[in-house]
Amino acid sequence: DEPCRAAACGRFLHKPSVAAMQSTGAVIPGTEMVYTDSAYYCDRATAHKLREFYDKHSPITCEIDAYGDFLQALGPDATDEYVTNSANVAKVEASLTATRLALYNHLRGTPLNVIACNTSKFYHIGTIPECLFHYCADPTIAAEMGFVRRTGPSNTAL
Repeated sequence: DEPCRAAACGRFLHKPSVAAMQSTGAVIPGTEMVYTDSAYYCDRATAHKLREFYDKHSPITCEIDAYGDFLQALGPDATDEYVTNSANVAKVEASLTATRLALYNHLRGTPLNVIACNTSKFYHIGTIPECLFHYCADPTIAAEMGFVRRTGPSNTAL
């Protein structure tokens, strides 16, 4: 049993109810368990799509974020039902729904890949200092996740 494994994910559910987890197949078959926190990453192609979106829609006049907006648009089973849900939005701007819908349409069809961690360990990587520490300096997370230091366009291991 691997402590962590990379896997394709059909859909990201943001703060789902138990009923939503059950109805979308998020519950691991034969158990009552779901993956609630893992490491979400963005590959170069997805980062390029986000940049294209920004270039096309700048200036963006409302708050959009990874969990509430980017992640929900990813994966083959993503739907646009979240674009009108402002329950977890700090400040609702008039442009929010239109911006979310445009982002969903721009990212639709983009794969969602996750590193699912099977052991009870949580790393908070929500700030730049945390990101730099965990991805660049912490040997523990590197070993657990199988990170390999690579640099440059040829991806030659150092």
